[in-house]
This record gives sequence, structure tokens and C-alpha cells, in this order.
Amino acid sequence: MDNIQKNKLLFMAATSALFVGLGSFAPWVKVAFASANGLDGGGDGFLTLGISVAALSSVYLYWAKSWRKTAILITLLGVCAAALGGYEMHHIRAALDSDPEYASMGTIGWGLWLVLISGIWLAIDGLLMLKRNR
Repeated sequence: MDNIQKNKLLFMAATSALFVGLGSFAPWVKVAFASANGLDGGGDGFLTLGISVAALSSVYLYWAKSWRKTAILITLLGVCAAALGGYEMHHIRAALDSDPEYASMGTIGWGLWLVLISGIWLAIDGLLMLKRNR
């Protein structure tokens, strides 16, 4: 792979990491006329925000040094973000379904979808970086 392909991978990984962080601030659950984001009440949004910062730092380190260990870390951070997003989706859906009044009115917010999808893309980017460093 040449430098242009490396820069594309770095751009995709940095964008994915930024979207994981953005998802922390966006709505995770909506019920009727109210919504809550990942940072409300000391939630797991702080973990996704930390994953985002760590991933951005790792992307910078990969840009500077192209270490294989950094690509592994980016992959693991993506898996963690996606797993946390999936867990929270399950947890919120179970909580909504436990109360029939909220089950029909409650939905998963777009911020949690953003965390899940961006986490998956971040993991894929890390795997592509690993393939590049063979």
C-alpha cells in the first residue's frame, strides 16, 4: 500500500472515531417528548467518549509510526465501542419493553445507532491497517 491508501485508512478511522464521540452526545433513547443521551446521569456515554479520544490518539500514533500494535488497539477500541452500543441497545429495549406504557412510545435514539455503526467501521479500519502492516 502506498501513502495515499494509508491516508484514506487514517481518514476513515479518524472519522469513525469522531462519530463514536458524537454519538455520546446525541440521543440514545427517546420516550414521548423526552430524550436522553449517553452522558445523562453519568451513563456509558463517558465510556464511548473515552473510546473516541483513545481511538483518535491511536490514529495519530499510527499516522506517525505505523506500528502494528496501534492498528490492533484501533481494532479493539472499535470492537469495544460496537459492543457497548449493542449492549446499551439491548438494555434500553429491555427496559422499554418491561413497561407497557413506554414500550409503544419509546425508541432507540440515533446517537446509539451512530456509536454502534461507527464502532463497527472503526474495527474494520483497524483490521485494514493490520492487513497493510503485514
